Amino acid sequence: MRSIIFSIRQHLGISLIIVSFLALGVIYSVVTPLIETPDEDSHYGYVKHIADGRGLPVLHLDPSKNPVAGTVGHHPPLYHLTSALLTFWIDTDDADSLIWHNPHCVAGVPHWPGNKNRIIHLDTEVFNYHGTALAIRILRLFTVLLSGVTVLATYLIALEIFPHWKPLALGAAAINAFNPQFIFISARVGNDAMVTTFSALVLLGIVRLLKRGATRGRLIWLGVTLSLALLSKISSLALLPLAALTLAIRAIQQRSVGRLIKWGMIVFSIVLLIAGWAYLRNWILYRHPLASNVWLAAVGLREPQPSLIELYEEFWGLEISFWAVFGWMNIVIDEIFYKLLAVMVRLSIVGLLVLAISQFEKFKALQRKQLDRSNLLSLLLLGLWFLLLFASLLRFMQIQTGAQGRYLFPAIPAISIFIFLGLSQFVPQRYNGMLAGVVGGALFLLAVLCPFVYIAPTYAKPPVITAEDIPAEAHHLDINFGDKTRLLACQLDKKVVRRGDPLSVTLYWQPRAEMEQDYNVFVHILGRDEEVIAQKDTYPGMGSYPTSLWQVGGVIKDTYGMYVLPESKAPSRFRVEVGVYDRSTGEALPAFDKDGHLLHGVTVAQGKVTTQQEPHYSGGTPVAFDMAHPFDSAQGRQVSLTGYKVDKTEVKAGETINVALYWRAQRKMEEDYTVFVHLVDEEGTIWGQHDGQPVNGYYPTSFWDQDEVVKDKHAFVVGEDTPPGKYWIEVGMYRLADGQRLTIVDQDGQVLDDKALLSEIMVKGE
Repeated sequence: MRSIIFSIRQHLGISLIIVSFLALGVIYSVVTPLIETPDEDSHYGYVKHIADGRGLPVLHLDPSKNPVAGTVGHHPPLYHLTSALLTFWIDTDDADSLIWHNPHCVAGVPHWPGNKNRIIHLDTEVFNYHGTALAIRILRLFTVLLSGVTVLATYLIALEIFPHWKPLALGAAAINAFNPQFIFISARVGNDAMVTTFSALVLLGIVRLLKRGATRGRLIWLGVTLSLALLSKISSLALLPLAALTLAIRAIQQRSVGRLIKWGMIVFSIVLLIAGWAYLRNWILYRHPLASNVWLAAVGLREPQPSLIELYEEFWGLEISFWAVFGWMNIVIDEIFYKLLAVMVRLSIVGLLVLAISQFEKFKALQRKQLDRSNLLSLLLLGLWFLLLFASLLRFMQIQTGAQGRYLFPAIPAISIFIFLGLSQFVPQRYNGMLAGVVGGALFLLAVLCPFVYIAPTYAKPPVITAEDIPAEAHHLDINFGDKTRLLACQLDKKVVRRGDPLSVTLYWQPRAEMEQDYNVFVHILGRDEEVIAQKDTYPGMGSYPTSLWQVGGVIKDTYGMYVLPESKAPSRFRVEVGVYDRSTGEALPAFDKDGHLLHGVTVAQGKVTTQQEPHYSGGTPVAFDMAHPFDSAQGRQVSLTGYKVDKTEVKAGETINVALYWRAQRKMEEDYTVFVHLVDEEGTIWGQHDGQPVNGYYPTSFWDQDEVVKDKHAFVVGEDTPPGKYWIEVGMYRLADGQRLTIVDQDGQVLDDKALLSEIMVKGE
């Protein structure tokens, strides 16, 4: 007992790190809803297949015939066999009812609003500790424990290389333990934790073999841990050449080829005995030791396959997913955290370069930390393991999209050690302990933040409120969709958007009856020419709250996020159209107003979309527009004509003239004015004209903001009976209700005219 207490005191730092990691792992496993981690449903299907007594799955080239998803069914079975032993006693016949797929889920697209949930989650899931839910929760805790061993292994590897540099070991262990993505992946059903753990133990065995010598016990350790890694996931195959190289280096040091052969026979005989059967089984069943042919049949090849240079564009996504991209690779954290982590990594690379240069020049470490030959060889092998794993990942990225940082976790001990080793070059040796505390503490705080600020809110259902809680500024409605639900109000987060901007529409639903059917809601943003410039078709709650779960009595505050298309026509007003329909048949629920009248198209709000860039001014003229003729004509101090462009000044009767007008709103206008463009002679007789609201009626003047410049196109035909001669284009605005024109005034407010004469037009004869 005393020895245990003494050992804990000697290693109190790592004990606290591991306890903190295990606590965080439990939190992540509870906060993250079931089946909301990559491939968790497939991995659990693999486990259940074995636990139900059906043995290892036999896959088919036709993925539809596979008992579990072909994307994981080809993996070696150690994790799944172990998990089946842990859960075989649980009755999991409720698996199909528990896993209720969201048909609108968007996986792998972090910035897509809503529908992050792969599964529809019931409120009872939180306290569900029986059946399939219990089995999944047990397996999540099992993987957390496995990853705790990885954290300990990272600490021991660092101490093995630098036995008198405990701050390095603690700093590396903290970077490993408090990486939010590592915790998230550790709290999931999947074999990543197991292959990472056994890979870490292989690295520990390699370093000990280099530092202490190749004893029988260390050779057996290497052979067993290598075998277990190979039985966990095929990515561990890159450990084979690393182990062989380690044995070769040790044999060269002892100048004995015979020992190399002997050691190799011990290690690789163990590998063949323990792990060889799984790969032999694949060869017999699929004619391929890795069963990659059935995997490719399920996922398909990436077409076209990018070159290594082209893959560089995907490295940022790979880097951030190493640190924190949750859910089905569709939940990200704030950009500032990614930038800070990127700075940390790049500083560590610079520090490693400084250390390498110092070693090359002086054969001793910077900061008086001497790297002897065995230390240097150990670090080189750790680096080689990372490079081998990274190279295999690059090849994977060439044949499959969506590479994830978790694929680098088998090398996380090496990565963590190198990050802290590089950072340590920037502080004096006596402050390394403080550096470990700062780096580890900052990552710990981020790891604590993530489940509560990013993960849990993503899966939260929309709030249920009362009708009195609807904001007064919302647009109040009273629209019935069949006899199922009422739409009480609508609210936009902004009424003016630019092309490419996000836009949120909040709808206030009041269920009128319980629904067995799961209806879709569509929210369409219609711009100029009735084009859909943004839309969302989904279950309510952005995929989290199907109508069959709605309860009569409350008001559901349901927000739909979307992006306005960058190529939308602007400027233009837009309108928000809403409907409810049966996804299986496409049949819409009829909509009725409060008086029972049938509505054809339900418009619930409107706003406007503007161009991405506002014009800048020079001398009062908007120079960002391509206008041929700057102009200055104030129409009743409400709007001014700042320029125009005419496509031709010589025409024949019957031809079309195109005119572009550039209006500038001098103040916010409450009314919608009509623009007139006339071709007139000296007596004012009209020989061609076009009257209409600006931008073909899609951008009325009541939508214009003060100082906004609007490009307004008009086209008219010169009358067939127009005699040859000189004519002018006159323009202006009038109120459609009474025909009252806006007058042109000077700076003193004196009325000058009710029209502006623009370009001179010559009408030619035949």
